[in-house]
Amino acid sequence: MGFFNRTTPHLQFTEKEESLGRERLRNIGVPEGALFVCIYSRDSTYLSSAIPSGNWRYHDHRDADIQSYMQAAQQLSARGYYVLRMSAAVSEPFTTNDPRIIDYAATHRDEFMDVYLSANCRLFLGPAAGIYAVARIFRRPIACVNYIPLSNAATWSGQGLFIPKTLRCAAAIS
Repeated sequence: MGFFNRTTPHLQFTEKEESLGRERLRNIGVPEGALFVCIYSRDSTYLSSAIPSGNWRYHDHRDADIQSYMQAAQQLSARGYYVLRMSAAVSEPFTTNDPRIIDYAATHRDEFMDVYLSANCRLFLGPAAGIYAVARIFRRPIACVNYIPLSNAATWSGQGLFIPKTLRCAAAIS
Protein backbone atom coordinates (compact mmCIF):
# COMPACT_ATOMS: atom_id res chain seq x y z
CA MET A 1 0.00 0.00 0.00
CA GLY A 2 2.95 2.33 -0.34
CA PHE A 3 6.08 3.28 1.53
CA PHE A 4 4.46 5.95 3.68
CA ASN A 5 1.84 3.57 5.02
CA ARG A 6 4.52 1.15 6.19
CA THR A 7 6.65 3.67 8.07
CA THR A 8 6.24 6.29 10.75
CA PRO A 9 7.55 9.85 10.40
CA HIS A 10 11.28 10.16 10.90
CA LEU A 11 10.88 13.60 12.44
CA GLN A 12 9.26 14.47 15.73
CA PHE A 13 8.86 17.43 18.05
CA THR A 14 10.55 17.63 21.44
CA GLU A 15 8.38 18.06 24.54
CA LYS A 16 9.40 21.72 24.63
CA GLU A 17 8.39 22.19 20.97
CA GLU A 18 5.06 20.41 21.55
CA SER A 19 4.34 22.70 24.49
CA LEU A 20 5.29 25.78 22.46
CA GLY A 21 3.11 24.64 19.56
CA ARG A 22 0.07 24.06 21.78
CA GLU A 23 0.55 27.46 23.45
CA ARG A 24 0.82 29.28 20.12
CA LEU A 25 -2.18 27.38 18.79
CA ARG A 26 -4.24 28.67 21.74
CA ASN A 27 -2.91 32.20 21.06
CA ILE A 28 -4.10 31.91 17.46
CA GLY A 29 -7.59 31.09 18.77
CA VAL A 30 -7.70 27.29 18.59
CA PRO A 31 -8.65 25.76 21.97
CA GLU A 32 -6.62 22.93 23.49
CA GLY A 33 -7.62 19.62 21.92
CA ALA A 34 -9.69 21.16 19.11
CA LEU A 35 -9.39 19.59 15.67
CA PHE A 36 -8.12 21.82 12.90
CA VAL A 37 -7.61 21.72 9.15
CA CYS A 38 -4.95 23.60 7.20
CA ILE A 39 -5.86 25.07 3.83
CA TYR A 40 -3.50 26.56 1.29
CA SER A 41 -4.01 28.26 -2.03
CA ARG A 42 -1.00 28.94 -4.18
CA ASP A 43 -0.65 32.45 -5.63
CA SER A 44 2.19 34.38 -7.24
CA THR A 45 3.00 36.46 -4.15
CA TYR A 46 5.57 34.11 -2.61
CA LEU A 47 7.81 33.75 -5.66
CA SER A 48 7.46 37.43 -6.51
CA SER A 49 8.56 38.46 -3.01
CA ALA A 50 11.20 35.76 -2.43
CA ILE A 51 12.94 36.28 -5.78
CA PRO A 52 11.70 39.61 -7.17
CA SER A 53 14.13 39.61 -10.11
CA GLY A 54 12.57 36.43 -11.55
CA ASN A 55 9.84 36.20 -14.14
CA TRP A 56 7.45 33.65 -12.64
CA ARG A 57 4.55 34.06 -15.08
CA TYR A 58 5.10 30.55 -16.38
CA HIS A 59 3.81 29.30 -12.99
CA ASP A 60 0.56 31.32 -13.14
CA HIS A 61 -1.46 28.29 -14.28
CA ARG A 62 -0.76 26.72 -10.86
CA ASP A 63 -2.32 29.63 -8.92
CA ALA A 64 -5.83 29.67 -7.46
CA ASP A 65 -7.98 32.25 -5.72
CA ILE A 66 -8.09 31.71 -1.93
CA GLN A 67 -11.70 32.91 -1.91
CA SER A 68 -12.64 29.77 -3.88
CA TYR A 69 -11.83 27.83 -0.68
CA MET A 70 -14.33 29.73 1.47
CA GLN A 71 -17.23 27.33 0.96
CA ALA A 72 -15.03 24.38 1.98
CA ALA A 73 -13.79 26.35 5.01
CA GLN A 74 -17.36 27.15 6.05
CA GLN A 75 -18.42 23.51 5.72
CA LEU A 76 -15.46 22.35 7.80
CA SER A 77 -16.22 24.99 10.43
CA ALA A 78 -19.87 23.91 10.54
CA ARG A 79 -18.64 20.39 11.27
CA GLY A 80 -16.64 21.63 14.27
CA TYR A 81 -13.18 22.06 12.78
CA TYR A 82 -11.02 25.13 13.03
CA VAL A 83 -9.68 26.13 9.63
CA LEU A 84 -6.27 27.77 9.31
CA ARG A 85 -5.27 29.42 6.06
CA MET A 86 -1.57 28.72 5.40
CA SER A 87 1.02 30.55 3.30
CA ALA A 88 4.34 32.35 3.64
CA ALA A 89 3.14 35.38 1.65
CA VAL A 90 -0.37 36.25 0.54
CA SER A 91 -1.85 38.61 -2.02
CA GLU A 92 -5.19 39.05 -0.28
CA PRO A 93 -6.77 38.30 3.09
CA PHE A 94 -9.09 35.37 3.73
CA THR A 95 -11.75 37.16 5.73
CA THR A 96 -14.93 35.94 7.34
CA ASN A 97 -16.88 36.59 10.52
CA ASP A 98 -16.61 32.92 11.48
CA PRO A 99 -14.23 32.67 14.48
CA ARG A 100 -13.31 29.11 13.50
CA ILE A 101 -11.84 30.28 10.17
CA ILE A 102 -8.50 31.92 10.88
CA ASP A 103 -6.27 33.68 8.37
CA TYR A 104 -3.11 32.42 10.07
CA ALA A 105 -0.97 33.40 7.04
CA ALA A 106 -1.95 37.05 7.24
CA THR A 107 -2.11 37.50 11.00
CA HIS A 108 -0.07 34.94 12.98
CA ARG A 109 2.40 33.27 10.64
CA ASP A 110 5.84 32.10 11.77
CA GLU A 111 8.11 29.36 10.46
CA PHE A 112 7.89 27.09 13.50
CA MET A 113 4.10 27.13 13.43
CA ASP A 114 4.06 26.46 9.68
CA VAL A 115 5.68 23.12 10.45
CA TYR A 116 3.78 22.46 13.69
CA LEU A 117 0.36 23.13 12.14
CA SER A 118 1.06 21.09 9.02
CA ALA A 119 2.38 18.22 11.14
CA ASN A 120 -0.64 18.17 13.47
CA CYS A 121 -3.63 19.08 11.30
CA ARG A 122 -6.54 16.68 10.87
CA LEU A 123 -6.42 17.34 7.11
CA PHE A 124 -4.35 19.45 4.75
CA LEU A 125 -6.34 20.89 1.84
CA GLY A 126 -4.51 22.57 -1.03
CA PRO A 127 -2.33 22.13 -4.11
CA ALA A 128 0.86 20.14 -4.37
CA ALA A 129 3.09 23.12 -3.69
CA GLY A 130 5.44 24.18 -0.93
CA ILE A 131 4.02 23.68 2.54
CA TYR A 132 1.92 20.63 1.65
CA ALA A 133 5.15 18.58 1.69
CA VAL A 134 5.38 19.05 5.47
CA ALA A 135 1.96 17.45 5.90
CA ARG A 136 3.17 14.59 3.66
CA ILE A 137 6.32 14.09 5.75
CA PHE A 138 4.23 13.82 8.93
CA ARG A 139 1.74 11.43 7.26
CA ARG A 140 -1.23 13.76 7.57
CA PRO A 141 -4.24 13.11 5.31
CA ILE A 142 -4.13 15.40 2.29
CA ALA A 143 -6.77 16.48 -0.17
CA CYS A 144 -4.86 17.99 -3.08
CA VAL A 145 -7.01 20.40 -5.04
CA ASN A 146 -6.08 22.37 -8.12
CA TYR A 147 -3.50 19.61 -8.62
CA ILE A 148 -1.07 20.24 -11.46
CA PRO A 149 1.02 18.94 -13.17
CA LEU A 150 -0.77 15.63 -13.41
CA SER A 151 2.54 13.87 -14.10
CA ASN A 152 3.24 14.35 -10.38
CA ALA A 153 0.04 12.59 -9.32
CA ALA A 154 1.85 10.18 -7.03
CA THR A 155 -0.30 8.69 -4.31
CA TRP A 156 2.18 8.51 -1.46
CA SER A 157 -0.34 6.89 0.82
CA GLY A 158 -3.89 5.65 0.95
CA GLN A 159 -4.85 8.63 3.15
CA GLY A 160 -5.17 11.26 0.46
CA LEU A 161 -6.94 12.20 -2.71
CA PHE A 162 -6.50 14.74 -5.46
CA ILE A 163 -8.69 16.83 -7.72
CA PRO A 164 -6.96 18.08 -10.88
CA LYS A 165 -6.81 21.77 -11.73
CA THR A 166 -9.41 22.86 -14.27
CA LEU A 167 -7.66 24.27 -17.31
CA ARG A 168 -9.11 25.71 -20.47
CA CYS A 169 -7.35 26.11 -23.78
CA ALA A 170 -7.20 29.83 -24.61
CA ALA A 171 -7.47 29.05 -28.33
CA ALA A 172 -10.75 27.23 -27.76
CA ILE A 173 -12.21 30.22 -25.89
CA SER A 174 -11.53 32.83 -28.56
